Amino acid sequence: MELSEDQMAWLILGLVHDRGHVSFAEIDRFVDLKKGDESFFLPNFENLVVWFSLTTKCANAIERLIREKKVFIHPSSELSYIADGAIPSMPKAKSIRNYTKPHWVPCCLHHTEIKE
Repeated sequence: MELSEDQMAWLILGLVHDRGHVSFAEIDRFVDLKKGDESFFLPNFENLVVWFSLTTKCANAIERLIREKKVFIHPSSELSYIADGAIPSMPKAKSIRNYTKPHWVPCCLHHTEIKE
């Protein structure tokens, strides 16, 4: 049975709230049961890739949860991705800026906003 976008959003929200934070590799492993063609980028940075190979439903569910402020995107250590065995083959971004080619930005979803 294929999950609807609402079901995916509900599962992602549950994972984030159960664990406090979830890497995109974990979302990929637990929720996005098949690969897709969508990538998730940092807003306003077309070459800063947060994650890739998402289904459209999964990407839309994540975007909606962020827009509705039910989850929040935070910078993350690449160590959590190493532990999951999921390091992208693209270069890692050294800073948040416009790159001419895609660069990976390790991020995770949290249940709280970043405290300044």
